Amino acid sequence: MITGIAKGSAKVLAYVGGTSYAVTVTVRDVPAAEKITTESYTRTLNTFQSMNLSFKNFTANSRTVWTDEYGNTLAQDNKKTWTVYEGTGAGAEEPLATIQNAKVTGLSAGSTTIYGKDEKNRELKLTIVVKNIPLKTDIYLNAGKSTTLKHTYVKTGRNSTISWTTYGSSLVELKNTDKPQVKITAGTTPGTTTLRCTYYNAATGTQAVYETTVHIEDPALKIDEEKKLVRTNANAYNYTLSLTAGEKFQLTMPEVDQDVVWKSGSAARVFVDENGMLQAISKGTANVTTKINGTTVRVKVTVAQP
Repeated sequence: MITGIAKGSAKVLAYVGGTSYAVTVTVRDVPAAEKITTESYTRTLNTFQSMNLSFKNFTANSRTVWTDEYGNTLAQDNKKTWTVYEGTGAGAEEPLATIQNAKVTGLSAGSTTIYGKDEKNRELKLTIVVKNIPLKTDIYLNAGKSTTLKHTYVKTGRNSTISWTTYGSSLVELKNTDKPQVKITAGTTPGTTTLRCTYYNAATGTQAVYETTVHIEDPALKIDEEKKLVRTNANAYNYTLSLTAGEKFQLTMPEVDQDVVWKSGSAARVFVDENGMLQAISKGTANVTTKINGTTVRVKVTVAQP
């Protein structure tokens, strides 16, 4: 084995079986290739959300060369915009995101990795993750009340439309159904319905559909068979309850889907657990309260000695 140590030439001699062999070895000084540092980043965003691409040692702009994970160069359109697909580039079914200058915009849920080279020949590895969660998945609303729901990152215009619909139910009334923010008014009947938001971007030809479950609730308490619990105001959720020390009573809201958290104004007189079970402790009165979607429910408990 011959190992080059320094630049120059040398003759190597060898004797094998009485025969002499001579070899001239030349060592050249070849400059080392320029070292290129590749930075690695991950950017996570929601569908139709835009995010600036800013990096420590890499400049993203319209002259950046982007390639997919298979080495295919991403092409720009006439607006100097790259379209990024999940996986193999243009062979994928739906675009994942677009990049314009130093801004990335999510189009559909998924992830992919691309590679960039800027004007200074610096390289970058960029993983783009797009999540499909710009809306709440559940909202809770008392019967007869209103609220609004907004698609966080959508702007409607000449190239995009949005529509809000409910299907299979008439529990709610919708207003501004062609705007990013819709007004929802609940009817008087408790129940559950699904609100669907459909967004179409004509510029990219992409459509996204989001669904939100709307829970219409009535925080009225269930009246017991003995009618110890009395509702004192038909227009408010105020009740009275008389118990004897040591007695228990279960508070129940049959038309409420969410967890209910009760508080006692005097745990020394009336204790309430996480399930709404009351226990009368000592003589006196105490208010036990909770809030359901902003509405206060109050039970005035009077405890007598046995």
